[in-house]
Amino acid sequence: MRIVNVNINNVEVLDSGTIIQYNNQPIEFDFNLPNFPMKLIMDFKDKNGNSNELNAESDIINETTLKLTFYNYNNPLGTGSTKPIHIATYQGKPLYVNYRIHSLNDSMNKTIHYTFYLSEEKL
Repeated sequence: MRIVNVNINNVEVLDSGTIIQYNNQPIEFDFNLPNFPMKLIMDFKDKNGNSNELNAESDIINETTLKLTFYNYNNPLGTGSTKPIHIATYQGKPLYVNYRIHSLNDSMNKTIHYTFYLSEEKL
């Protein structure tokens, strides 16, 4: 992860970008910040049955790994968070992620636009 100098109202953008999932495998973000061995995993699944309801679940894998699983994120126009999601605390400050996920169809690799924020206060 790279640190860029973008500040928006006491919010520092740590990283922002776009990634295309490869072979439908989970996306792993390793935070290369000093004394912060955190990993965020984004995984994508479709729920069986008649439900096309969007759902996102979080699981703490261990003390340094958080997994977000997104169900039924198959909209070609994109689906994402309406506000930044608090995922951790770094140096006493809240760390957030905001994302948009696009998919051409159910079986295609996802395109993920993401931004990681470090805030002076809780958003």
